[in-house]
Amino acid sequence: VLEDCGRECGEKILRRMERSLEQLTEKGGKPYASHASFGLSVSTEAPDADGDQLLTLADQAMYENKKRYKESLGEKAPELR
Repeated sequence: VLEDCGRECGEKILRRMERSLEQLTEKGGKPYASHASFGLSVSTEAPDADGDQLLTLADQAMYENKKRYKESLGEKAPELR
């Protein structure tokens, strides 16, 4: 939960988190890749939503991102499909 942080701010933070995870994976020298899917909801875009509803919206966005990521892998990772 971030106060005074709209969509642009939230997306910027998510990109930083993704880059940090990529760097951590690269530095770790592990024989496997790591990936995380994130979801974002913004209260000003759903002004009537309560906390539970905002969490549900963020969860839905996370699953949409996860699906897009898996689709982007195509035949490179059939076990994820």
